[in-house]
Amino acid sequence: MFPYSKNRTANTQMVDEVIPDYVCEPSSTAELANIVNTCYQQSMNIVVAGGMTSIGIGNIPSKIDVMVKMDNLSEVLDFQPADLTVTVQAGARMKNLYPVLQTESKTLAIDGYLISEASIGGIISSNTHSFLRNHFGLVRDSLIGLTVMNDQGKLIKSGGRVVKNVTGYDMNKLYVGALGTLGIIVDATFKVVTVPANTELMVIPCKNLEAGIEQTQSIKNMPWAPSTAHVMEQELLTQTRLQSLESDLILIYLEGRDGAIDRKRNEILSNLAPKEFEIISGQDCSQLIQELNRVNGNNLQPSTIRVRANLPLASIGKVCESLLETDFRDQLELSVDCYFGTIDIHYQIAGNMIEDIQILREIISTNHGNSLIEFCTTDLKKRLDVWEEYENTKGLMRRVKDQFDCRNIFNRGRFAGGI
Repeated sequence: MFPYSKNRTANTQMVDEVIPDYVCEPSSTAELANIVNTCYQQSMNIVVAGGMTSIGIGNIPSKIDVMVKMDNLSEVLDFQPADLTVTVQAGARMKNLYPVLQTESKTLAIDGYLISEASIGGIISSNTHSFLRNHFGLVRDSLIGLTVMNDQGKLIKSGGRVVKNVTGYDMNKLYVGALGTLGIIVDATFKVVTVPANTELMVIPCKNLEAGIEQTQSIKNMPWAPSTAHVMEQELLTQTRLQSLESDLILIYLEGRDGAIDRKRNEILSNLAPKEFEIISGQDCSQLIQELNRVNGNNLQPSTIRVRANLPLASIGKVCESLLETDFRDQLELSVDCYFGTIDIHYQIAGNMIEDIQILREIISTNHGNSLIEFCTTDLKKRLDVWEEYENTKGLMRRVKDQFDCRNIFNRGRFAGGI
């Protein structure tokens, strides 16, 4: 028998409408180890939850025996502002970590939709990304150490608590984006960065999506080039402060001291020569970025599917052109991260949805990219697989899973290939 009480709060703990039999909230790593070891002995499926801001990513779980809530494991274990590192338990929310870092004018180079409510473990497991992903880098670029609990309740450490650490394999990166399928993240060490002196978004109207992409690519390799440039179709901006603008938009992010921002802005305006533009800076810039993160977050209408395509930079323009030539172009709204190689495709559901999604995936794969349906309703997940077929790497992923979780107790069936 499982030594914990049955779940009594089913409606608040569902994952894709699947209700866990048990919900546990361990208050120590020893208690967490006891839960994991019991599940290992009885081959019970575990789903780990924190802020639950990205819990919907992945396929529908066939069953959830035990949900482990990490809220009680939420301490900041170590903060070394001089060394630019912080170590924090996996259950900590970003909203509780930010004030600690801000006492020394530091922050994490991580952003995203509902980021304040997200937990550290969830950010790592879901590989949280955002409007500023090309500027900040991905989660893996800030992560320098992990403590993970394996399928038998033992703690495994990788990396360390110093920025310069090149000893052995960098195993902590393996857990980034794995959706908790390889173990339970207990704590993590990150590099921190200094809060910038100022931030700014340049908002530049463009003729259409293709013209905007061409303009941003034309300045990408300049010495003063911005680190982040997006092109978004106007229909996606109706819930932001940019809703009154009637054209597609180029959005360019700048940060640093005022003099440096002024020089970059002047160079960009000199080269792009826009007829009109708007500058949004300071707190207004931060708020707008959160609104833009919400656009590509998981707050979409049930009538919308969001597909994230990851592509070589050279393929961005060609893929957008192909998407805009499809028969279902009127059902598409696109958001393009021109310097990172990502397109967020918002698809308004129609009767031939399955066929249209297949066409999307073929366009992306033909251009050497991959895709994931990051958001759709549970009903739609029952009709399609959110992951592409990864025939070339499925065997490798399965072997890694078997080595790390031989009884398949962690987040069973939600990852690519049914892992």
